[in-house]
Amino acid sequence: MARTNSSENIEKIEASLKKYFNETGVSDATINITPSGYSDNIHVILVSDTFAGKEQTKREEPIFRYLKDNVGDFVLVKITLLLTMTYDEYSRYSTPGAINTSGIIGLSATNEN
Repeated sequence: MARTNSSENIEKIEASLKKYFNETGVSDATINITPSGYSDNIHVILVSDTFAGKEQTKREEPIFRYLKDNVGDFVLVKITLLLTMTYDEYSRYSTPGAINTSGIIGLSATNEN
């Protein structure tokens, strides 16, 4: 199996998440992806009001299943942090120092790149 670098993994995860949100009809999603700073691990922050009222596991399980089916286990294990938040939660917890967002790539799930 060929090794991939962090940039390639980020691109694969980004494309898969955009596809997931488009297929599930979520138009307000923001996808933030950044290298963790350790090895080739990746941090992912997903913000959408469709997460409102759902337990954390109900937010994350369908996303992990979709990623597993679309990017595979080798890339999936590189995600060492996945946060799923509503816009209200993000505004409350994204104060300076609450979430390390240095180097975040802001992506809209509906943008065509």
